[in-house]
Amino acid sequence: MPVLLHNQRNPQVTLILTHSTWLGVLDLAVAYGWNSLGAVLPGHWVSIESSLGDYLPGYLTEGDDERSAGRPVTPRLVLLEDALNLADALEAAFIDYEPRRLRATTLLYAIEDPAVDLRPSIGAIKETLEFCRQGAFWIELYRSAYPV
Repeated sequence: MPVLLHNQRNPQVTLILTHSTWLGVLDLAVAYGWNSLGAVLPGHWVSIESSLGDYLPGYLTEGDDERSAGRPVTPRLVLLEDALNLADALEAAFIDYEPRRLRATTLLYAIEDPAVDLRPSIGAIKETLEFCRQGAFWIELYRSAYPV
């Protein structure tokens, strides 16, 4: 399920990423030195724990207990410092990013390489880092207004 990010100060500034792109961006940021503070739930400002799990789409819905039964939880807030550090790590990754070079003959068939195929695109990295530079933001699961 896609992830919706929207700026805390200006909710009209949004970014929607696919599940795999968001995970790829987080993995890339960690590889380039990002240490997350952890996203926080409103009302839990005191108990900030360092956990990358707070950013994963699977953790944006509550567990299997009878009371919650898959209902969406409140969106999580990525604090300003964490957003800026994420942008710095993505900028380092963007500068160091090597495009995949292919011989002309390889365009006739697909190369199946999970390590390459799961990397986020250079455009997704650039848009995410520009979004993070704008400050603190909320993470939530994207729900389309039009049912599928």
